[in-house]
Amino acid sequence: MQAYLACVSFMDAQIGKVVDYLEKSPFADNTIIVLFSDHCWHPGEKDHWGKWTGWDRSTRVPFIIVKAGQKAGKPCFEPVSLIDIYPTLIDMTGLPAKEMDASSMKSLVHNPQAELNRTVYSYFDKDNTAVINKQWRLIQYADVSKELYNRLRDPNE
Repeated sequence: MQAYLACVSFMDAQIGKVVDYLEKSPFADNTIIVLFSDHCWHPGEKDHWGKWTGWDRSTRVPFIIVKAGQKAGKPCFEPVSLIDIYPTLIDMTGLPAKEMDASSMKSLVHNPQAELNRTVYSYFDKDNTAVINKQWRLIQYADVSKELYNRLRDPNE
């Protein structure tokens, strides 16, 4: 656990160095930063140490989008999916859109408190799915067992 937390701290420092360098460069005014990472471990949570589950800790990733000139933002609690990165960047840069099963998150970049009422899906292992919206998380396992969580009343599941 100590090594894991040291790695997180080290990476945070490295990201700071990259951002500092970018801010001093001629590209600071026309750069969009997209930062995302692997999902988290379950450090003994629910007697589980892995990270291959449909629970929030395993399906949520660090995810930040910062447009040029944007100051520190606010957290966003809308469920989003990493497949939405491409249409978001297309939308933010004004490039021609392509039809796909993903949605732009540009409105959330501009207003992290916006409500999109989206449902996103997370798949883990064969035939295991988590279906997530702002209030609910439904996990269905390959053996057809299910778990349902009210994310607003029970954020720790």
